[in-house]
Amino acid sequence: MNSPLLVTILPAVFAVASSVYAQSDRDLGSISDYSLAGEVWLSSIVGEVTVNPEFPIEASALGKLEWLVADGTEVMEDNLVCYTGADKIKLSERDLTLRKSRYPNALNDLEWSYIEQRKSVETSIIETGQKLSEMTLTPTELDLLGNEFEKRLKEEKNSLEKDLKRLKFKLESGYFTQGLEDEKTSLNLEIDMAEQSHQELLRNSEVRVTEEGILRRNREDVIKSDTVIGSVTKTGVAEAILEISDPSLRNVPPSRLSISIQGDNGKNYRGEYLRTLEAQTYQRNTLSYVFIIRPHEGEDEVPVSLNGTRLFRVSMILDKPGHIVPKGDLLFRFPKEIDEGGWALFVSKRWNGATILHIGPRDLVVVKNDEN
Repeated sequence: MNSPLLVTILPAVFAVASSVYAQSDRDLGSISDYSLAGEVWLSSIVGEVTVNPEFPIEASALGKLEWLVADGTEVMEDNLVCYTGADKIKLSERDLTLRKSRYPNALNDLEWSYIEQRKSVETSIIETGQKLSEMTLTPTELDLLGNEFEKRLKEEKNSLEKDLKRLKFKLESGYFTQGLEDEKTSLNLEIDMAEQSHQELLRNSEVRVTEEGILRRNREDVIKSDTVIGSVTKTGVAEAILEISDPSLRNVPPSRLSISIQGDNGKNYRGEYLRTLEAQTYQRNTLSYVFIIRPHEGEDEVPVSLNGTRLFRVSMILDKPGHIVPKGDLLFRFPKEIDEGGWALFVSKRWNGATILHIGPRDLVVVKNDEN
């Protein structure tokens, strides 16, 4: 049973509340009263922070190491720092050097060989012509030697004439010129193939770093493939890894995401998207984004105290600045209007045609007409 006092008081309370909300309905103020920002909150996610992250360097092949960069050197992403299989590379270099050294002499030998072959053909033509001239007999000599001898002589003469024709063809056609060019091409091809083989060996033996930072060498001897031989340390910065499971976050281009975290010193540290990590765990695909956190303005490095598990504010970078309008207050005060017309119509009516730039999980991003 209701108390007589409540029956008396409640109508008055509701009347006051209605008056307050009615007044609020009429006075939302200007959209400019809401803060202007270049990003909007999307979510809060727990992630892992690693200050001065270290990245391993793995050998690309079996063999002896040959470092090209000194320990402690600052390197950039994709820098070539080492070769594996240095012993094979040196043998390949020696073989290639020897082939190139022999090339001029081999070329001279080819040219001299073809000159000698041409001279030999010229000599053979002369000798064959002389033999043919010696085979010309008088009628008296033919009668004395008989028909059988004449027949054999004619056959031998025909054979010599064919030989002479072939010899002249070699001499007068491009036989020797083309042959010499083909041999030179073959010689050059051997050099080119050796060069290509050596370059391929170098590429397969390369060790390049995937990050920028300070190089640390751990191994100097003969190693197996995929052995960790060193590392690169990013000094002064931190990396944060956040597993992204929310579909709405996955739909946002990663490059438009930013994160922020408050350090123990009270300063706010921001991070920008760096890369994506995908992995298969417990029969499901996990997607994580890596963000790089740089020192706060006026600091030389990110404090080590940021290491560990942290709660991050994840925001989306806007195409242009907009006014951040909390949705909760509007939903409480104008549920019917918003339900019937939607956010876009409500905003345009309440703020003289203002438009929505983005609808976030908690806030609207609104721009004025003259800001479009």
